[in-house]
Amino acid sequence: MKTHYNVHKKPFLKITIFLKFVAPILVMMFLGSCYSSKRITKNETSKKVVREKIFCRFYISFYSIGSGIDGKGKTELVNFINEFGARHHTVIQHNVLPWGKEGETDFCFTMSNLSRKQRKHFIADCKILLSSHKHVRFGENEYRKMRR
Repeated sequence: MKTHYNVHKKPFLKITIFLKFVAPILVMMFLGSCYSSKRITKNETSKKVVREKIFCRFYISFYSIGSGIDGKGKTELVNFINEFGARHHTVIQHNVLPWGKEGETDFCFTMSNLSRKQRKHFIADCKILLSSHKHVRFGENEYRKMRR
């Protein structure tokens, strides 16, 4: 009578083939997928983005909600800054801080060269000028970041 060793050897043979050939390929694929293609040098990891903070005695922020900023209001503000400076024989010191993809911008005014009365008039006139425009914020005595 013949014993049926072949029946018992087949599962063992399948496991051995898997362990010898398929498992190493799977392990190599797994290890290869964990390997990063980008090399990070020591200098790149130590770089930090320095975002400067600027103190604003008064700021005007043009922001957007998916449709861009109010360009007309921004143009009116730039014209007003020039006109106010010409009227008072001074330069209105300000920084323009762009921070968004749709033209979002902060106008930061230090106003260190203006008198208290001129500051008051400038702030009031800016608020009146831009009161009818949408998506414009005002603030006083804050630090603003360069966001880009």
